[in-house]
Amino acid sequence: MIDSIGSTLAGLSVHTQKIRTVAHNVANVNTGEFKKDCVTIHSNEFGQPEANTSRVNTPGYTIPGPEGEVEMSNVDIVEEMLDMTLGKNGFLANLKVLKSEEEIFDSVLDILA
Repeated sequence: MIDSIGSTLAGLSVHTQKIRTVAHNVANVNTGEFKKDCVTIHSNEFGQPEANTSRVNTPGYTIPGPEGEVEMSNVDIVEEMLDMTLGKNGFLANLKVLKSEEEIFDSVLDILA
């Protein structure tokens, strides 16, 4: 039972990292030459979720500037909103699991008391 709480807390942490990364990317959407970060989620050796953040080095779009072409960020708002939705839904799902675990512990304590 305690392992499930650890996995749930790890899931909350992973999705929090995903949401923070998306927020950082969106905040820098108009920053010249900004390269977005991407969070990938996988299982560690204990079966718990783990997140890795990596830089995406694809080129951004270019606009004409006073001294020639200027590269803008490589952030795609549509892609970031999809990632934000996935992060939010993953976070809410883990919160529901945590709430269920709390109810189970309360029931066990009532039975033992």
